[in-house]
This record gives sequence, C-alpha cells and structure tokens, in this order.
Amino acid sequence: MRKSAFSMSILFVLTLPGTTNATIWYVHPDSTLNSIQAALDSCSTHDTVLVGPGTYYENIIWPNVHGIDLISEYGPDSAIIDGDSAGTVIVVSNGTDTSTTIAHFTIRNGNADTGGGILCAEQSSPKILGNLIMNNTSSSIVYEGGAGIACVDSSSPFITGNTIQENLAYIKGGGIMCQNYSSPLIIGNTITTNSAWYGAGIHCDDYSSPIITGNTICHNHYLSSDDALIFQELSQMYSTSQKPDRTPFQGGGICVWYGCAPLIDNNSIFDNSIMCMGGGIACFFSSPTISNNTITGNTANDYGGGIACGPDTDMVITGNLIDANHSRHGGGIAVIDIMGQLVISNNTISANDSDGVFCDYADPLINNNNITDNIRYGVHNIWGSAIVNAESNWWGDSTGPYHPTLNPGGMGDSVSDYVDFDPWLYYPWGVAEQPVVQPVKDKYFPGPTIFRGPLRLPQGRDCRVFDITGRVVVPTKITRGIYFIEIDGVVMQKVIKIQ
Repeated sequence: MRKSAFSMSILFVLTLPGTTNATIWYVHPDSTLNSIQAALDSCSTHDTVLVGPGTYYENIIWPNVHGIDLISEYGPDSAIIDGDSAGTVIVVSNGTDTSTTIAHFTIRNGNADTGGGILCAEQSSPKILGNLIMNNTSSSIVYEGGAGIACVDSSSPFITGNTIQENLAYIKGGGIMCQNYSSPLIIGNTITTNSAWYGAGIHCDDYSSPIITGNTICHNHYLSSDDALIFQELSQMYSTSQKPDRTPFQGGGICVWYGCAPLIDNNSIFDNSIMCMGGGIACFFSSPTISNNTITGNTANDYGGGIACGPDTDMVITGNLIDANHSRHGGGIAVIDIMGQLVISNNTISANDSDGVFCDYADPLINNNNITDNIRYGVHNIWGSAIVNAESNWWGDSTGPYHPTLNPGGMGDSVSDYVDFDPWLYYPWGVAEQPVVQPVKDKYFPGPTIFRGPLRLPQGRDCRVFDITGRVVVPTKITRGIYFIEIDGVVMQKVIKIQ
C-alpha cells in the first residue's frame, strides 16, 4: 500500500510544470530513510519530503533551501513529530518564503524559550497547513513566548487550517506569538485551551500586524496558580516591577501590544478568560481593527470581559456581536486611558455582566450600536472631565436609555452621568426601518395600524394624537401603546406602536 501511494505521488509531482527535476523523499520508521532531518538535508529546491505513519522524535533545523514541501502521507493522526522536550520541534530561520510548506503533522512536546512547536525567524515565512500543534511549551520567564508557533524577526508565515491546542507559554503567546515586525496570515485555525500571561491564544507585539480572520479562538486562559512553581517565579519577577507598564494577565483570546495594527475580522472568540484585562481581546499602544467577530462568554476579572482597550490606542470596533461577557468593569468593552481615537459602531453589545461599555479617562465615539440587556449600564462613564458621545444607538426600547434625571421615562439600558445619548434610535440598528404610518385619508377609519419608528402625519392639516386615556400627546414622543389620530377635529385612525 505504501509503495503504491508513493509511486502515485512521484508521478503526480514529476508531471507538474517546472518541477521535472524534483525528488520525493519518502520517510518511514521501517525504511532506510527513517529521519525527517536527514531527508530535509538531502533536498534541493522543489523537493518533497513525504512522511509515512509513525512517531519521529526530532528537533528539526530547516536547511538553507527554498521551496521544500514537508508533508505527511496520511495526516496528523498518523505522522507525529515529537520534540521530546529537548528544544523547538521545527526551526525555520533561513529566510525561506511561502514556497515552503509544513503540512498535516502532529507537532508536539517542544520546549524552548521562543517557539516550542514551530519557530519562524530571520524573515522566514513558510506555509503551515493543517497541522495539530499541541503540548508545546515556551519556558522563558523574561519576554519570549509562542509556545505553539512563534513568528519573530520579520517572519510572516501563512498559518491556516491548523488546530493549535494545549500549549503553554510562561509569558506570552500560548498558541501563536507575532513579534518584531512579523505579520502572518492567521486564517481558519482552531486555537483552543492554550495558556499564557499575555495573549493566551494569540499575542502580537513590536510592530507586528497579522491578519487574523476566520478562526475559532476559544477556551484559552491565563497561567494560573495551579502551575504553582511557574506562578511563584513569575509573581516574584513582576513584584520587582521590571516592566511596570505591563500589568500581567491580559488578553485571554488575543493580546495586541506596541505599534501593532492587526486586522481581527470574522472570528469566533468565546469562553476565553484572563485574570486582569481583556477576556476576549486586549489592545494597548496599538491600532487594531476589530470587525465582524462573535465575541461571547469571555471573562476578565477586572476590565473588559469582551474587549479591553488601553492607553495610546487608535482603533475601530465595528460590526461585532459582543454578548454575555463578564468582568467587574465593562463586561462588554472597557476603555481605559485612551489618548487616541476609538470608534465603536454598528455592534450589538448585549447581556454583558456589569456594563456594555465602561469608560475611564476616555471618551470614545459610540454610535449606531444596539446596546441592550446589559446588567448594570449600557454605557458607564466615570471620567467627569469629558462627555462620551453615545448618540444614535438603540437601547432596547424606543423610549431610549434610562437616566434618572435626563430621561426618567426611558425603558432601555441605563446610562451613567457624562453620557450624551440623545438622539437615540427608535428601532434596532441593522434592522430595516418598518414602514411609517402613511398619511391618513379624510373620513377614512380602517382597522388599527401597527407600526414602529416615527409617526408621520399629513402636512397642512390640524392634527392631534391622543393616548388611550384621552390625553393629548406629542407625536414625536409617543412610546409603546394604542393611540388615536384626530384630523381637523375628527378622529380618523387608530394606531398601535410596538416599539
């Protein structure tokens, strides 16, 4: 069976244009060629190393040859590269580009300061496709990381279709770390159950701006006191304030730091947790775009269950579902010490524990969102020196948000002081406006018209609106209920407003 599969692979590769001199090197534990490293060292450009079923205990150093494909024969369940805790499993540091491929392996038990599973360094950017990358460790307690995959020194690999799970970084990037101008494409992966102090799922630092799209990022968490020895060492290190600007425990799902401008788009980010800030995403000193994600069920003990935004951050948060996240301050979003420009628009921010949006020394623009069913405040501003612009949002009811003095009749989410919420939307953002009541015809009294949104009355006529008790009400201020329209002294129409 293996001989037949190998023969077919040779025929396929050798018929590809431009690869007539390519060689396929077949590796198998029972073969004379039973080492992946030996096969790679034998390769020329465009060669393929095809690896048969088995467990290979190796710490691979990629040769200085471009365009090699390292591929398992039958997928990650059958071909395992085990680092045996002796170093990084695969190091690529020769400037290779995306003509090089690492595909369909289980890559496990690596242990190194930087890059336990795979290390891409010195402008190396291979394709990393369809692998299971698990149980790797980045054991430095200084500032290295990337237990699953580390991208450093302007290395920007194409990372897609992988499962990256149960990796542990003592400091940052349990699943993936991008550092020092490294901007990989991170597309369509499952990044789960990894742990670190910063960016348990993904960590971006030092002017790295990856594209992170179409991923499932879930169940990642901070390094906890269960890891007793590690936790003790790290706590002692931070108590000496070596890096006072970096509070530990940030970014359960994703952490974005200095000078980075990633695109975080169309991901499912759920059930991640962190001790301090940003259960789903934490952003500081950076300029990310966070768009069209589902961010649900994440937890941060202190700030930003869904998203935490910190100092010197210019960013856009748009088109996301930010729902049922948990934190002491800002279950949905916490905005702290923002000196840049932060725009929060076109999101649904709902059912978050504590506040939908929490602001401290920050005045973001919060417009055209659906802000509903949050436990304490829809928008909570504790910085009295600035008014937060939160106009044109839907608060869960056409009467607008509740404020004890500015809008005591509001039946939507509550707002704190120092929040400008007027005007508000009369129907949810993103839901097509329902037809307004058409101008009524003279002496025409049909059945009741059910509507939402504004009430439009005929111009040039003497019109009044009565509620069900007979009191005259202002047409632009009506809330849910039954009303009657009088035109030129005659009651002409009955309407029912539902929102």
